[in-house]
Amino acid sequence: MRILSWVTLLMATWTTPVLASEPSSADRATARSLLDQGDALFEKGDFRGAVEKYAGAHAIMGVPTTGLPLARAQIKIGRLLEAIDALESVRHFPVKGDEPGPFIAARVEAERLLSDLVPRIPSVQARVSAAPGQAIVVRVDDQELAAPSALSPRKVNPGKHTVWVSSGGKSGSADVSVAEGEAKIVDVALTGGSGLPIVTWVGIGIAGAGLVAGAALGGVVLARNATLDEKCPVRCAGDGAKALDTSYALAHASTASFAIAGAGAVLALATGLALRAPSAHEVHGLAPMVGPGFAGIAGSF
Repeated sequence: MRILSWVTLLMATWTTPVLASEPSSADRATARSLLDQGDALFEKGDFRGAVEKYAGAHAIMGVPTTGLPLARAQIKIGRLLEAIDALESVRHFPVKGDEPGPFIAARVEAERLLSDLVPRIPSVQARVSAAPGQAIVVRVDDQELAAPSALSPRKVNPGKHTVWVSSGGKSGSADVSVAEGEAKIVDVALTGGSGLPIVTWVGIGIAGAGLVAGAALGGVVLARNATLDEKCPVRCAGDGAKALDTSYALAHASTASFAIAGAGAVLALATGLALRAPSAHEVHGLAPMVGPGFAGIAGSF
């Protein structure tokens, strides 16, 4: 393997590389050294060490004769997906009419390994019970899956994996181990939370704060008005007039607080009701309520 590595790298000096710029003499010497080290580690059974050396050589040269040994070492340690990437780089390396024989042989071997490797790739698929229309987020080993395919089989390397799912404020995870060629469906139970989205809780918070503020300000207005009725039963002047203006301002602030509470309630109800589909006999509706010193909504759900 060592003699072959030197020969093929020498041939690579006059073939068209896939890299952005042609490797320098120092680059080629470094790649040859890395290949030699990788070969020695591979022969000793240290496949992880070999992967590191081969990956360094392939990063420099990017030719079929560096990609093929990298893929072989990756297969040995179960990195099947990474091996497929390396083999694809070998298969798609630009073909030249006068390319060296080792490049041709490497490309043929890459095709053979690919046909054998693809069926060996295992997969995991999350299965979860969620409310209709509720968004679902799925992560496999901390990698979030694209929404359209989140619940589709996910190709993984053999070994242990963690599947995490979140939906409607609840989440759950499950560990699973898969062997080569195995396809597993992973049931994930969602726990925690109330099932309400964050925006619903925001609406509830706004409604609660608005009601508290409106009630507090309304109480202040009532107390001040009672005092003013005693001081100036007919008409207020001077300090009494100023106090009356302050009462009016507080009354407006109370009304505004109730209005804000109503908006928060609408937000909470609208987003909360979206979580479930009403039955055929249910009639939902909202109606505004405005009165002296207050504003709000009434509805049936």
